[in-house]
Amino acid sequence: MNLRRSIQLYVYQLFALPPFERVVSQFVAENKKRASEVFKIVETGKKSTKWLKVVSEKELGRVQGCLNQLHQMIMEGCQSDLRSIADIHSVDLDFSDAIAESVHEQVELEVYVPLRSVLSKMLVNGYQHDDIETQFKIKELRGRPQSFFRIKEEHQSPSDWKSVSQIIQEGVVKSALPCTKLQAIVAAAKEINRLFISEHSLPQPQDASLNDLDVLVEGLCVSEAKAKGPEDKPTLGADEFLPIFIFCVTRSEIERPCALCALLEKLCSPSKQMGETGYYLASFAAAIAHIRELDLTDGNCPPPLFEHNAIMVGRFLHINLKGLRGRAIHNGIAFVLPISFPEFGTNNSCLLVDLSSAIEAAQKENVRGLSLHSLGRHGEAIDVYLSTLHSLGQEIDASLPSNVIRWALNHNLGLAFSQLGELRKSTHYYLEAVKYKPKTARTHLNLATNYHANGLVDDAMSHYDSSLRALLGTPHYYRLAKSFIASHKPPIIYGGRVYKVTNPFQYQCPPHMLAEEDADLFEFRNMTMRQNNWEVIDVMVSLLGNMGQGFTQKGGTVESIAHIQSAAHIIQCQLSRLGDGGVDELKSDDKDTEMKSLLNQFANFIFLSARAGCQWSVLDWSEEFIANINEHELGKNRKSSLLPFDTLTINTTAEWKRIVAERHAIDYPVDDFSFNHLYVPFFQQQEAQGRLARLLETYQKLRLGFISYDFNNHPTSHLSEGLFVWHNRSNIFSSIEMAAYSYGKNDDSLYRKVIVDSLGGLFIEDNDESGRFYEIKDLGYTEALNLVRETHSPHIVFDMQGPTLGARPEITSRRLAPIQVNALIYPGTSGSSSMDYILVDRFVAPPESVRHFTEKLLVMPVTYQMNFYEREEELLSFADSNVIVRRESEKWRKLRIKEGLPLRQNHQSYGNLFPLEANSAAPFVFANLNKLDKIEPRAFSAWMDVLKRVPNSVLWLLEPSSKYRNSGKEDTLKEMAEMHGVNPDRLLFARRVSKFSHLQRLPAADLFLDTFIYGAHSTATDALRGGLPVLTLPSDQFAGRVGMSLLRAVDERLADSFTATDETDYISLAVELAEEVLSNKNSSHMTVLSYWSEFLQSGQSTKLFDAQAYTRDFERASKAMWEVHMHNQQALQSNQMPLQKMHIVVCK
Repeated sequence: MNLRRSIQLYVYQLFALPPFERVVSQFVAENKKRASEVFKIVETGKKSTKWLKVVSEKELGRVQGCLNQLHQMIMEGCQSDLRSIADIHSVDLDFSDAIAESVHEQVELEVYVPLRSVLSKMLVNGYQHDDIETQFKIKELRGRPQSFFRIKEEHQSPSDWKSVSQIIQEGVVKSALPCTKLQAIVAAAKEINRLFISEHSLPQPQDASLNDLDVLVEGLCVSEAKAKGPEDKPTLGADEFLPIFIFCVTRSEIERPCALCALLEKLCSPSKQMGETGYYLASFAAAIAHIRELDLTDGNCPPPLFEHNAIMVGRFLHINLKGLRGRAIHNGIAFVLPISFPEFGTNNSCLLVDLSSAIEAAQKENVRGLSLHSLGRHGEAIDVYLSTLHSLGQEIDASLPSNVIRWALNHNLGLAFSQLGELRKSTHYYLEAVKYKPKTARTHLNLATNYHANGLVDDAMSHYDSSLRALLGTPHYYRLAKSFIASHKPPIIYGGRVYKVTNPFQYQCPPHMLAEEDADLFEFRNMTMRQNNWEVIDVMVSLLGNMGQGFTQKGGTVESIAHIQSAAHIIQCQLSRLGDGGVDELKSDDKDTEMKSLLNQFANFIFLSARAGCQWSVLDWSEEFIANINEHELGKNRKSSLLPFDTLTINTTAEWKRIVAERHAIDYPVDDFSFNHLYVPFFQQQEAQGRLARLLETYQKLRLGFISYDFNNHPTSHLSEGLFVWHNRSNIFSSIEMAAYSYGKNDDSLYRKVIVDSLGGLFIEDNDESGRFYEIKDLGYTEALNLVRETHSPHIVFDMQGPTLGARPEITSRRLAPIQVNALIYPGTSGSSSMDYILVDRFVAPPESVRHFTEKLLVMPVTYQMNFYEREEELLSFADSNVIVRRESEKWRKLRIKEGLPLRQNHQSYGNLFPLEANSAAPFVFANLNKLDKIEPRAFSAWMDVLKRVPNSVLWLLEPSSKYRNSGKEDTLKEMAEMHGVNPDRLLFARRVSKFSHLQRLPAADLFLDTFIYGAHSTATDALRGGLPVLTLPSDQFAGRVGMSLLRAVDERLADSFTATDETDYISLAVELAEEVLSNKNSSHMTVLSYWSEFLQSGQSTKLFDAQAYTRDFERASKAMWEVHMHNQQALQSNQMPLQKMHIVVCK
């Protein structure tokens, strides 16, 4: 043990003694208490950052006083002990210089470290504007040559003073204690002289002998102790030294430089301020001050690698909205919030940049807008931005310094409108911003995310690519990035389409080149590991992740996985740096949590992309993925990387899925809006219709609203259409009024037109004759809320979207009505306190499942699912027994030929697929016509077992949608079948056709095989209406129990025959049903399947398809909810005990 460690151990033991412990603990407690009071004052907005700066300096003064007193007490009171320790180590140095360093360091450890977080927070907030401006200028200066700093040519360093910058980086930036930072500043200053002498072949001064008080900083020797021999005299004069020192500071990754100067100046002991340390500290402070005063508006700054325009928005805005991290998840896409920067210690901080005096007024207005913006007053901020832009004009000339502020104003307008949900306006202003700065990574990224959110994937991908080019800066590094991405394509493990999806949690980032790694990949990987700007890393991985999601939506599974895996690899590189202490300790814990959460997020995207492409090897690491979510997200009260909708296809517990939904719901704002004006009685229908007119005049109708993204050619409209149609038919006698609020596309489909017509047409503001179909797609969240509340004032709103693709929970979370219901589309709990009920039936949500819902249950008497086939029934003439399609009939043969399904007569054209006698029965057709991403390996394996046990059979699946047409999903599934020992040609794929044509072709199949985890819903209803029986295996969760509910609604006997108890029973039932049909070729005996197929085709009255009865039950349920609500309101007004919030069961 050297002298330094011995003294520190001795002082450490002193502080364990009660007198020292009491003094320190009392001082720390008092300081933290004062800091807490200061932060409360700041949060109220009553004091400025200037006041906080003064307060933080006073607190540092108190800390310095305590440090000095304790230091003096130990040095004087324990002098003999300290001398004895020095004697043991035979140190022949002046006592006060040699030992004082070690004592002071340990005193800082005992006093400063416990206060470090509160002191840092005060400094960071107090100096935030100074730091942001200075840090921006340091970044801008980092690429400039030595001549720019007026370093004479004869004094310039061939190595760019690299060793000096390294000392500053390793000693000043990474060191935790102020005394160690000061030692590093002194060492850096001395290294300038040493390097100058070395590189310019000047005579070396006499060597200084070092002692064991030297402080080792990453292999660089730093000493405050006096050396033997003549004192080193600087070779460079002060005027020559300072420009070099400034240059070295700009080449270091110094964060919060102004706060750092204040910290070191206040905590530097008086004795050191008068000596060498004080001189070099003053030089450091002068360097920072000089950088702040520089005018950087000449536009000649060459961008450094990886930071090209990435920090530009940082000149104007740093905003971290409460409750949101740096990125948001929307419909399975990772969106970086339009501005996301490293934390500067406050949630409401704005960046100030001194561009030029000519635009000082515009700059001040921009900052005023940002202040409003950061407080959530987006409308007022928008007014400021717009008026400032108007005053500047719109002259586009990239050489004009004023266009920097024009770019910023347009960018911030894009941000403000996007946060209000007005993506059309947001996109307009981002496009304007690009005109002023065409190569800005952040603006292109935000523009791309807007296009992505609107479903314009091709436009989004174009701007993602532009953002990546701008971020990397040069074609060379863009090429490296593309090579890096290509190296992450998943390897083939079977055939040509089955891939091994790598576990993103297992990437390694060694500092050396791997044997299998080429030079380009090594360069790019290590470039990302050296990157210290977290914002740049955030933009990079967000770009790659979003591009991956874009490829998923375009059907490029391999490209998608490659991009997202690349992002995950970069995150692992950053995590390895955190683990090696490669970043400031002040933020390493937060960054570790954030990066691990981000890694989970990208693991989720890989998981979803792979599932969408039927690449099931991803499930090999799904347990580790969920464990990481539990540890780093749910276990730390953070929201899960998995969206609630993503959990539906994962085989986990309902309780876990509820927790995921709850965590996501917390993110959305809740209004304290009063609905007292709605607490009035509504009309109850009377038998005496003579009183109808008077009652309608006297009482208000119960107003129901339905909000959805999918009022178009989508299952939502297919299912709900009948509710609006039948309500409209009886509307004159109804006590209920319906309206729809659409925030999705208008596809001009017949389904949309019927719903619009049923509601009296489109809503037109200020028109008393307008209908009740509201178009709110282009409205922001607040605008949509106010429009619906003020013009329709619904009593109950049914959210027919839930947390699914296209959802706008920002609207429903703030309540459109006093009662809100999670209805029809999302088969699980919303997790939101804004949803009062969930629409279910007794089969999808049995009593034992109640605890898995945050909502109360609204239990329908038959099935929760609305269904409407009136139009298709008329076209197909289902009720006509002459059109029933029976197996082996001529109509049946024509259907099979049309759909490419095998017949006995032409089975030879299938080669050896059916090696049976010529007169054998036509092959049995098992079907599952869900989207392919619902198929799970467990169900697929069961289907393969069925095919192997029924040789004369095929499996009929649905081909991918047009955007996935070239994705190779069909080939992937065929290769999967081959891996199970099944001829891949036995998998056939049905064309995508209209709903009418789809219903028409269903009798060509024999049996629909349901999936297990996320079963068929509207697809199963279509199958049943088309005459195709459904075999289902219900799970213990809503999403996997719908098939059983539908079968029960048709007929209890059907449900008993086609509901399996377990996987073995499921396979056995499928085989038995098929063998009965295949062995009954020449028999007049009606099989189970033929009986139910004819029953379903015949149009016999079943409750499942009775839209009129469902509408009556639905309206009864709505009235029941309102009656309970009204009872509670009246009870509260009369000071009586209200009813508890309760489940509602609607009886037959």
